[in-house]
Amino acid sequence: MGFPVRFCFQCNRIERLLGWLKEKRRLNTRYDKLASRIKAMVTQACIERCMRASCSDRT
Repeated sequence: MGFPVRFCFQCNRIERLLGWLKEKRRLNTRYDKLASRIKAMVTQACIERCMRASCSDRT
C-alpha cells in the first residue's frame, strides 16, 4: 500500500534535521543532561547555521 507522499516528505525533513544535529559534536556527546541546556545548544546550532547561510549569500 505505501505511505502518502506528504508523510514521506515530512519524515525526510526530520531525518535530515537529526542528521545535521548529530554532526554537531557537542550535541552528539550530550555532556549536559539538563533539557534547558540541550535546548540552548540546539538553538545555538540553528543560529550558527542561519548566520552561515546568510553570509554565504553575500560572497
